[in-house]
Formats: sequence, structure tokens, C-alpha cells
Amino acid sequence: MERKKLLLDLLRQAHEMETSFVDALSDGQRARSGTLEDWSAKDTIAHVAAWKARMADNLLAVSEGKSPTRTEDLERQNAIFFETYRDEPWEEVLGVADGAFQRILAQVEALGEQELVSRETFPWQEERPLWRLVVGNGYIHPIAHLAEFHRNQGNREQAAQMIGEMASSMAGLDDGPAWQGAVKYNLACHYSLLGAAAEAIRELQEALALNPGLTDWSKQDPDLDAIRGEPEYQAIYEP
Repeated sequence: MERKKLLLDLLRQAHEMETSFVDALSDGQRARSGTLEDWSAKDTIAHVAAWKARMADNLLAVSEGKSPTRTEDLERQNAIFFETYRDEPWEEVLGVADGAFQRILAQVEALGEQELVSRETFPWQEERPLWRLVVGNGYIHPIAHLAEFHRNQGNREQAAQMIGEMASSMAGLDDGPAWQGAVKYNLACHYSLLGAAAEAIRELQEALALNPGLTDWSKQDPDLDAIRGEPEYQAIYEP
């Protein structure tokens, strides 16, 4: 499938999953107020919407010959987003989410293939093509947070299913080993967070074989903390 069409499909898929997520919430989950350390369902939707909007704004800025906005301190920005929407009603947050989705979709629809593979759109791309930043912000990031919410609620099977579908869906964006390794690395992280050590170690080993550039980060990634004591994990890094 053409990369741009698949990318647009993934953005729509993530938005549909967010909508289904909201529709399935209980009255108690809808009414619950969160904290900066323990987000509610509404905080989660507002967070992913804010980052989609930031990506859409940056794509628009570049298209207009303006400078995009770089976020230097992610924790501080997340706190700002949290405070911005914490007291807003659900209707307002859902409106923001829908608007952010429509804006990022429109910006991606306006991009050509050469623009999608450009590694110089934003100064902070670090050799990554633009499409990887888009899929990260518009697809991986939202679904990862929805899965995290389900994990925290004890819905481990639902979380695992979401992550498995995500990995399967986005694998077709690029056949190269770097991307395939990144897909498997994401799976490893989520299996680790689920407590599925054997699956996490298997995916991590395959990920690093495909994309050795992830090795240094894997040694400090907090998502993998749960498996660091496993002999099979430690054997991955033995010379």
C-alpha cells in the first residue's frame, strides 16, 4: 500500500480507537478527576489531542515558510497541557480532540511523498523521515496511552490486543530493518509493561538484531525495567 494512504488510514484508525475508548467508559470513569501523576480518561484524551495539534501546527508552519515550535522540556509541556484541560468538560475536550485529528489529517493529506521522506522538515528529526514523526504523534502515541489506561485498570488482555494490532498495522509503512526493528521494539516495551517477560525479551532481541541503533537506549529505557533481572535479557548484551 502507498505509504501516504496507509499513514492516513492509521491516523483515522487511532481516532476511531479513541472514540470507541470514550464510548466504552463507565459513568465513574467519565466523572473521575485525575492528577498530573495519575491521569483520568479525560486527561488522556486531552493529552494525545494536544500533541496531535502541536504536530499539525508545526506542519502548517513549515508549509507557510515559518519556524516550527520545538518542545525542549516534555515534562513541563505535559504539565501545561494537563492544567489547560483538567477542568474543561468532556464536550470541550472531545471537540479539541476532533479538531486536532482533522487538522493533522489535512496537513498530511497536503504532503507529497518527497516531503514525507524528508529528514530536514524539522531541525530535531535526527535523521528520521517526516512520516515517522507523524505516525509517532498521530498513531503510536495515542494508542500507547489508551493501552496504558487499560493496563492500569487491570484490562491486560485489551491492552495487549491494542498493541498487537498497532504493531501489525504500522509494519507496512517501511520494509527496511530500521523501521521493522522499531516496530518490534515498541512491542517489547509494551510486553514488558504487561509483565510478559518472555514475549518482551523475544521481541527485544529481534528488534536489536534488526536495528542495532536502539541498543544504547534499550539499556536505560524505563519501559524495560521489569525484565532487566531476567538472565535472557542480560544475555542479549553479552559480547
